[in-house]
Amino acid sequence: MHAAVKIGINILVITNNSQVFSEYYPEKVITMNFEHWRESIENIRKWSERYDLKAVIGVDEESIILAAKLSESLCIEHNSLESVKLTKNKYLMRRELKKSGLKSPWFKRFSIDEKPKDIFTELRFPCVLKPTFLSASQGVLRVNSFKDFVKGFELLSDLLTEMKVKKMGGDQVNWILVEEYIPGKEVSIEGIVNEGKLKYLAIFDKPEPLEGPIFQETILSN
Repeated sequence: MHAAVKIGINILVITNNSQVFSEYYPEKVITMNFEHWRESIENIRKWSERYDLKAVIGVDEESIILAAKLSESLCIEHNSLESVKLTKNKYLMRRELKKSGLKSPWFKRFSIDEKPKDIFTELRFPCVLKPTFLSASQGVLRVNSFKDFVKGFELLSDLLTEMKVKKMGGDQVNWILVEEYIPGKEVSIEGIVNEGKLKYLAIFDKPEPLEGPIFQETILSN
């Protein structure tokens, strides 16, 4: 916020939790329930008209769909709601990327009600199991054999039936995504796509090989 003020940029922070700096910027912070965002839309619209709002940016996995909805309501240029929803569902995103001709690992989606023995012939090892919606590598497992697969499938099924996870995932808690495991170094690219052109912000390599069986988020080195 200090940096924004220093260079003359007006920023409105929309948050679902009270922030310690709110008292210093009373006109630049709106605290609201993200699930009932329409109740605050008029306050956001007034701020938008006053300061000529140019963009609504979601800063984490949980706010990107809300950012698209707010942008749509405020008639601000934004990624379509359909495209944003694709990024929140790993299976749909894989399917769309493959449809567009991008090289992809093999992948299949299975219901948590499936019995591992009934889908054994559709598997190749090693492979990776993951929920279709959780972020930060939560629930991502590498399995090297059918025995590992059974344990991993049961573990994920238990995770997806937890109440807090069900509330977060909706219908997606009924599915487990299975993908080909690709060995080698992992590189992350941070960038912004504007009018179809990618601008690179940073390229990171993971300091340790991500070989499983779990894939915890790690500190990235430049």
